[in-house]
Amino acid sequence: DKLSAVFGEGAEFLYWQVFTGTPDAVLPTCDAQLAAHPLPLDWTLRSFTHPSNNIIAEAQRLNLETGIAALPTYYMRGEIMPSILTCIIAETGVMQVCATGNMRYHSDSKLANWMFAGTVSVHPSQRRRGLGKFVNAALLRDSQAAFGWTTVLEQAKEENFASVGMITKCGLTAVPDAVTIAVHLTGGYVSR
Repeated sequence: DKLSAVFGEGAEFLYWQVFTGTPDAVLPTCDAQLAAHPLPLDWTLRSFTHPSNNIIAEAQRLNLETGIAALPTYYMRGEIMPSILTCIIAETGVMQVCATGNMRYHSDSKLANWMFAGTVSVHPSQRRRGLGKFVNAALLRDSQAAFGWTTVLEQAKEENFASVGMITKCGLTAVPDAVTIAVHLTGGYVSR
């Protein structure tokens, strides 16, 4: 009701459940996930803090193909804030899975030194193989080594059971009564 009063009756208010974790809870869980589920032979796992334009374009293509709103190039390149792109590339050279993280929160805010992680995308031909969980775990491990975050925040629609499972299996827990809200003034689809 409060949002409708501010933004008008035609606005849509999309929301995602918030999940957080600290390194002591997340990193051992992620290490266990990575050890338990090795990649297919000849596939490559890479994390980039300053990816090339070609790698970024591949990640954006994969995001859009899987219904995820792709981040802008300058965001993924780390021009504005520390960012990381973790991806899995098949032996053919084609990116099959990717995830991103960034240190987007202001250093004087209550979320200082928190990392936002997400945009996990798995090519449709590779789903149900645990690759989303694998790339998410690698992203969390590699980003903590690169940036030293104290808390990580991820989000998912509560009815997106695959994403919720992926996040919680990497050691994050749901924050009761907390959601991320997107105010969409023109209606329509934003991101799953």
